[in-house]
Amino acid sequence: LLAMRTFYFPGFRFVPTKKNRRRHSLNQEIRSSLRKLIEINGRKCEDSKNLLGLMLSASKTDNEFKMGIEEIIDECKTFYFAGKETTANLLTWATLLLALHKEWQDKAHGEVYQVCGKHKHPNAENLSSLKIVNMVLKETLRLYPPALFINRTVTRDVKLGKLDIPADGKS
Repeated sequence: LLAMRTFYFPGFRFVPTKKNRRRHSLNQEIRSSLRKLIEINGRKCEDSKNLLGLMLSASKTDNEFKMGIEEIIDECKTFYFAGKETTANLLTWATLLLALHKEWQDKAHGEVYQVCGKHKHPNAENLSSLKIVNMVLKETLRLYPPALFINRTVTRDVKLGKLDIPADGKS
């Protein structure tokens, strides 16, 4: 987030400032932790249907869409950090909006009691029955989108229908 709030000067991230050294150190630590996690859990997850298992399966294929270990690490970082930040933002804004609009807070509260009972929490089976809660969350996302932009880089030439997308921004 700090990087997004500062001006961008080409090549400045390679200047050994205190913040750049810290950023590089954290990146190396995260990459090392993810590499260890993949090595430890890789064989167990390979045939499972979770995200890591699917990416590891994709790394074993012999076609043009084969994922390397570095790509898997980058995807894990994206899902973890983007997911954590966006979920926290959504819940924070939803809580604020419900606090500001007591009538909707009462409706959502009543719906949770009706669907889940007085002493139970929502679970995967009854989440689809919470229509008002779903409306509140969708309205929160409409008013306060958690991700303003996502920067992606194309690593190989891709053809999407009639559109050719070159790798690394080549024209």
